[in-house]
This record gives sequence, C-alpha cells and structure tokens, in this order.
Amino acid sequence: MPAGITEEIRRLKNDRGAIILAHSYQPGPVQDIADHVGDSLELSRIAAEEAADLVVFCGVRFMAETAKLLSPESTVVLAAPDASCSLAASMTAGDVVSLKEQHPGVPVVVYVNSTVEVKAEAWACCTSANSIQVAKAAPGMRSSSARTGTWEPGYSGISTRRCTSGPGVAMPTAAVT
Repeated sequence: MPAGITEEIRRLKNDRGAIILAHSYQPGPVQDIADHVGDSLELSRIAAEEAADLVVFCGVRFMAETAKLLSPESTVVLAAPDASCSLAASMTAGDVVSLKEQHPGVPVVVYVNSTVEVKAEAWACCTSANSIQVAKAAPGMRSSSARTGTWEPGYSGISTRRCTSGPGVAMPTAAVT
C-alpha cells in the first residue's frame, strides 16, 4: 500500500476513534494496516473489548454483524459492503422459520457464521469448538451424555435475544450501521 494512503488511513482512524479489524484471509497490505488480525469471532470479541467509536471490519457481512451484536454502542462498517460468504448465504431466516414450523418446540442452534437475521430466529448460536456442548444444553436435551467437557452459557458471546424484536432489544435487526 502506498505510504500516502497508509498515513491517511492512520490519520482518519485516529480522528474518528476507530479500530480496523482484518480477517486472516485478507491480503497482506490490509493486514498490515489493521489493528487486529484473526478469525471472525475473535475479532468481534476484540471489537467489544476495545469499545471503539468506529469499527472498520475487513471481512464479510456476517462478521460485521457479529461485531455489531457484541458492540451495540459502536458504529460498525464493512470495508467492502458487498463482501459476502456462501456459507452464511446458504440459509435464510425464512428457512429457519420453516424448519421451526415443521418441528415445533425443537430449539434451533445455528453456526456463528450465519447472518444476524438467521441468528435472530435461533435459540442459540455456536462455534465449531462448542457445537456439541451448545446442542446438548438446549431445552429438552440431556446434558449427562456430553462427551466433550462442560458448556458455559454465553460461551460464544452471542445472545440471540439481543437481535430479536420486542422487550429487551439491545439493537435493531439491521445490525450493521
């Protein structure tokens, strides 16, 4: 990245109280200017810890949405607004609603790499590291047969109740503002 552009980005970042988060798949020059480089959930947790006025997420939409869920007071922007993820796009909130109608009373657990609209329809969301524990902790499941350690509520750091409508709303469903 040319030095002039790098200096302008640093100046704007300081002027606006911003942090720049770059997913590990971003090219080297983007990672070089970022404050933090890592995986999507790790970066979203960093956004929450840093409590910056402005979070610039260099990744895809669900990553910026997750950062907004965990940092409701921050303005979160996606560096490339059209950046998307085929995994996140593979299921819609309507798909989840349809499954819930077909299987009433069954709690829905979705992967953290889902859109905020999908997360809003779920009982919980999980990571690959805690998926078994989260599923076994769901209402109606027996936790005594868990084979992989203990699950702590809120381990993923995401409460789906924060992005639904109604009492207790912490943020609107349109997560990235």
